Amino acid sequence: MPVNTGMTADEDAATDVLIEVEDESKGAPPPGTVAGLDAIDNEPAADEIRKIKVRDREFTLRSSLPGMLLMRLTKKQMELSKPGAVNDPMKQAEALSATGDMISKLVVEAEREDFIDYLEDVDPPVEVTELMKLMQEMTERVTGRPTQSA
Repeated sequence: MPVNTGMTADEDAATDVLIEVEDESKGAPPPGTVAGLDAIDNEPAADEIRKIKVRDREFTLRSSLPGMLLMRLTKKQMELSKPGAVNDPMKQAEALSATGDMISKLVVEAEREDFIDYLEDVDPPVEVTELMKLMQEMTERVTGRPTQSA
């Protein structure tokens, strides 16, 4: 089904781009696909359980990244990269909050509360720089791909 792009018919035709919206009567695309694209298989093998060690404790990781949280984190990081934003305490707090949400959601739900309590209560405290490294390692283990160092 064509979508109104807001352009005149001539402008729209000149772009040679047809934007289509998925026909809802066909149902949702199969799990792991987006708009008919092939899925990227990052699921662990049946005998593979991904774990992360945080100091003296070990926690089980989820099998994939939560897309909505990743999008929110990316948005907050992009906002923070705008000129002057790094000096805005509210933007910094929002980016750190989104990072904290992502870190906690990378652990399976059954262990999440224990994981958060551990990060908050362990002595000596887990500082932000350690959390950032932890998130990078967790993301790499979940996706099976290296991440860029911040």
